[in-house]
Amino acid sequence: VAAAAALDCPDGGAAKGAVPPAGHEAWCEREVDGKSVRHGRWTRWYDGTTQRWHETDYRDGHKHGRTVSWYANGQKSEEGEYDQDLKNGRWSTFSEDGQKRSEGEFRRGKRDGTWVQFHDNGQKREETTYVDDEEDGQHRAWHDNGQLAVEGRYLKGDKDGVWTTFDRDGTKLAEEEWKDGSRVEKAEAGSCGEGLVAKGAAPPDGDEQWCEKPDGRKHGHWTKWHGKEAAAAILQEGEFIDGKKEGRFVENWNTGRVKEEIDFLAGKREGDFVAWWKNGQKRVEGEYWKNKRQGVWMWWYDDGQKKTEGEYKTGDKQGKWEGYYPNGEREYEEGYKDDLRHGDAEYWYDDGSLKDQGRWEEGKKQGRWVHVDEAGKREVVVYEDDVPKGKKTSRRVLFRPPEED
Repeated sequence: VAAAAALDCPDGGAAKGAVPPAGHEAWCEREVDGKSVRHGRWTRWYDGTTQRWHETDYRDGHKHGRTVSWYANGQKSEEGEYDQDLKNGRWSTFSEDGQKRSEGEFRRGKRDGTWVQFHDNGQKREETTYVDDEEDGQHRAWHDNGQLAVEGRYLKGDKDGVWTTFDRDGTKLAEEEWKDGSRVEKAEAGSCGEGLVAKGAAPPDGDEQWCEKPDGRKHGHWTKWHGKEAAAAILQEGEFIDGKKEGRFVENWNTGRVKEEIDFLAGKREGDFVAWWKNGQKRVEGEYWKNKRQGVWMWWYDDGQKKTEGEYKTGDKQGKWEGYYPNGEREYEEGYKDDLRHGDAEYWYDDGSLKDQGRWEEGKKQGRWVHVDEAGKREVVVYEDDVPKGKKTSRRVLFRPPEED
């Protein structure tokens, strides 16, 4: 493997890590208030190659400036800028073949203005207007043949006014009135559109209602309620096309608050995923590409405190993952490669003191590990392929399970 270019660190900073072939991660550091923090460019390469994987600029310990990620084939997967750890300016994502998948603007960490998503064939898939990270304004979605699929407006995150859905050939499927995120009128027999049959019933006669084609495939709007009581809140709703989920699906708590929002494309998860606690605090946020987790995912406790942050690549954990206790103290920092723990790792108690420190290689502990018990007593164990050499440790290290949706 040919050597990668050495880092040129700004403001008298020091180069850390190692570039290929000696290593696969390199960055710049400098002292700020007595602490060593990243300052300058951080680069991570694919193991055993000079192909860059991630590259981000830092300023005094904060992400600040350009950031780019690449696939193993050299194509960009994501590109944007940070301003003091917050996404800012234009961000774009791409497929492995170089096709643009999404594009839009952030303003201080929040989506702002028009955001566009694309089908694999390059056709526009969705176009949505955002204000302060909420959908607010015109929304359109298209089939991959370019025909309009959905048209309507959002008002402060809720559907508002007339929403219309269309078949792949341009035939109107349904037209509905929305206010404050709820349909004003529930579908009745004959309202599904030409060639479709109304099925099920709304409360109090039933708890599920949809339209379907003569062959039994759901087609058009589908709604599920929290029971058959007349005042039952909507549990889930969304659109089906030829029996497959399409577009935004929303699940609600029985209080009426939104629980989850997720986008579908031809029955598979594709696009943004957001979930909230029952009290309205955000619980998890991330993105799906072709039904697999992709990019940065974040979880929070029900009081708004960050719980976990890390990155996925086509469904596998990759790169640095961080966890936090409910009090805000760091719980762990560890690396991943192809969904296996890989690289240096540190774990802390909830008072901020060190608990464990060592290195993982492809999911196994390797080399020198240090454990500090709650009384401050240190224990050192050397591992080879996850097996302690010499004296066995008196303590088994337990780790948190992976986060779920």
